[in-house]
Amino acid sequence: MLRRLPILPLLVLVLLLASCEDEDATRGDDGAADVAELDDTVALTIYHRTGSSSDALLEPVTELVEIGEDLPHRAVELLLAGPDDEELQAAWPEGTEVNAVRIEGGVARVDLSGEALEDPPDPDRAAHLESLALAALANTLTEFQAIDEVALTIDGDDAESEALSNFWGGWGVPPSLTRDVTLIVDEDEDNGPEFERFVAGSQVVGSEDADPVVVRSVRARDRITYVRLVVEVADAADPERSATEIPRAFARTAQGDVVLEVHGVEDVEEAVGPEDLAETLAAVFADVDVDGPGDTDRLRVTMVGAEAEEPRAIYLHAATSPSRLVLDVRK
Repeated sequence: MLRRLPILPLLVLVLLLASCEDEDATRGDDGAADVAELDDTVALTIYHRTGSSSDALLEPVTELVEIGEDLPHRAVELLLAGPDDEELQAAWPEGTEVNAVRIEGGVARVDLSGEALEDPPDPDRAAHLESLALAALANTLTEFQAIDEVALTIDGDDAESEALSNFWGGWGVPPSLTRDVTLIVDEDEDNGPEFERFVAGSQVVGSEDADPVVVRSVRARDRITYVRLVVEVADAADPERSATEIPRAFARTAQGDVVLEVHGVEDVEEAVGPEDLAETLAAVFADVDVDGPGDTDRLRVTMVGAEAEEPRAIYLHAATSPSRLVLDVRK
């Protein structure tokens, strides 16, 4: 059994906790902003536009920023600045700036500059692009655990004003913006989880009849409101080919600990370093153990956390292309 006990530097923990306790604080995570490889940075998830016209959707992009910054304000700045990737587009008009971002009781009150109303899209695209712009703002800010909804004003005008009730000529700006996952590209490892599916109980996915697999990799991601463990699997008979069927996997939680077991595992292609997993998951777990497959046909990952009054909420699910098991744990 491999084991290591890495701990985030005290300064990072203090900053993250302090940001959650203040009314203007961000949910120290997402979402909980991913704790990046560098101790003085965090990763923010920003939603930019991909595609065109009625086929356009939102794609999440990770941006590293200094941990001491006003993270919600910085996230909106990055959203308005647009993506570095030439294949993506900004959801808001060029030149739009953020005047203010205030967090009050779970609501992010955002005031944007008047450029947001300039150069509107063609009328036949207005409704869809309005939806994308508003969802990009709401999705970016609700990645923070302390933010549940967004109230938008433009140069001080609220949703009841004539300017915002018309907006770009489509739907207009509603009084409250909430997260909209229907406009995000197909779910992959970088997309946020469906929190309504999180439960503090044992969960099972996959098939008992699945062919044996090899584990290609075990990796972890630290987001602002949750942490994610991903086990990628391939066909044991042809490791170059992704597994055609997801093997049986079990996840359970007991107080602060969470365990994931993957059955039908013949081998692990690359060494699974618990020290690497633990470093990424240190915002939630104090230690990570990796066992197997060894004499058994299973791989077990045990994430050891601090004692808690209640079990942690988890969500175990499977994804394809490539085939993988994904375990999300709410912070």
